[in-house]
Amino acid sequence: MASGVKVRDEVKQAFQDMKLGHKYKWVLYKISDDEKFIVIDQVERDLSKTYQDFLEVLINQPARYAVIDVDYQHGGLQKSKLALVSWCPETCKIKEKMLFASSKEELKMGLGKGFKEIQACDPDELDFGDVVDKLR
Repeated sequence: MASGVKVRDEVKQAFQDMKLGHKYKWVLYKISDDEKFIVIDQVERDLSKTYQDFLEVLINQPARYAVIDVDYQHGGLQKSKLALVSWCPETCKIKEKMLFASSKEELKMGLGKGFKEIQACDPDELDFGDVVDKLR
């Protein structure tokens, strides 16, 4: 079920800047107050920030989408992959959860390809090891 929420051009551009230019460590997106658009909420430009830094920001937010450039080791090699995180904590109201869930496909279509999807409603679902396993 589509929500009718549209993806703003700056959301798509920020993703391209991450994907092609490694310009940001992460970008948080939210649904606008008028519930018509997915917009940028926060951008982290400091590429030295860690996954733990990201979690400290994300888990204190209401429902958010985020794209993060996850750095990890695999087979002795340093790797990096983009993850699209759908964060919708249990504390969100039912209407917010429904709007958030029904808008995710629009965001995925707007971003295109080049990320793995992670969905979480509890911080335990964002364990670094589990996320890396999904990215491989």
